[in-house]
Amino acid sequence: INFPGPLSASSTSTINLTNYLLNLKNNESRVSGSFKFDISLPSSKKTSLFNNSLIHKLEPKISYFYTPKQKQSKLPIFDTTDNYLDTLTYTSLNEKRYNGVDRINHENDIMLSFRSSYLDSIEPNESRLNFVISQRYYGDDEAVSDSPNEDFEKIKKYSDITSSLDISLGKYHNLKASI
Repeated sequence: INFPGPLSASSTSTINLTNYLLNLKNNESRVSGSFKFDISLPSSKKTSLFNNSLIHKLEPKISYFYTPKQKQSKLPIFDTTDNYLDTLTYTSLNEKRYNGVDRINHENDIMLSFRSSYLDSIEPNESRLNFVISQRYYGDDEAVSDSPNEDFEKIKKYSDITSSLDISLGKYHNLKASI
């Protein structure tokens, strides 16, 4: 048994530069940076499930996201879609509210998540059972709007609790469910 495992921390930072030439005379530019920091306490132990030797991994994680707040209503929307209604994608998978480059949501958010995985002991990169539950807490009650001429819109202070379950019976047989 290796419980609890070593504390794990990681960080990521990015800088985005967007420049629009509008009506062949107006230039609109935006520079935005972001920062993400994760802390987790992974643990693992050998176990068996249905007579298969597996490694059970548990990983509670706290993530912090920061992107400064900017007005963006003067910028056109070409290919941006909003992930806000797709709660699972926004909170636990993609972590970004918008797909595309036309809108960058500000963040001062904390996400709590818990992952439980059963990995094949012969091929440790092969997950047989994976369960994730998460919730995101927003540091602001406004979000960048994707509506024309509107800078911000009201949102609640936290996301819905999301979960996903992935089951693999082999290399080519997978079942995924998300709530």
